[in-house]
Amino acid sequence: MIFIAIFLIIGWIILFKIPNTPPPQQTHKYYPPEKKIEIVKEIPIEMPKKKPIEWFVDKRALSSISEAEKLISIELNRYNCSWFREISFTTLKTEKGYHRFDFLVCTPSIPIGYFIIEYDGKLSHSTQEQKDKDRKKTAFCLRNNIPLMRYNSKHYYQLSYEVSALMNKYGIKKK
Repeated sequence: MIFIAIFLIIGWIILFKIPNTPPPQQTHKYYPPEKKIEIVKEIPIEMPKKKPIEWFVDKRALSSISEAEKLISIELNRYNCSWFREISFTTLKTEKGYHRFDFLVCTPSIPIGYFIIEYDGKLSHSTQEQKDKDRKKTAFCLRNNIPLMRYNSKHYYQLSYEVSALMNKYGIKKK
């Protein structure tokens, strides 16, 4: 009890002894320019716009679909977005035609307006030739700032969850 009284008395003394002054204001020095600069004419500067890469649905490949691609399709249908299967880019040619990507999903949430989903199955992606094609497709996406998500057989049983997480990442809502 005595300690509380002493504490209150000391606090009371400190409160009334220290003047209640506002903190000092910060001052900024102003250095006027030596010469006044006049703007004669403003010239708008436009950054060069990169031409969008043209893509198309490759109808040759639409006849067959793997089980994993079916699962991805089912999940994509649950979302409010446009998507396309088996697309090719006009600038990604092969000797026989064009390299194909499994899915292209359109979204305004990224600057380029779409992203790519690829499923690399165990059987079809085990040959050296197919691995080389996959490297070319990945390099193409990197060069052109196209988001690419690759899934493989390790993801098969979680494809629904993985695609759902991807859609959430890009802010695409369910229907």
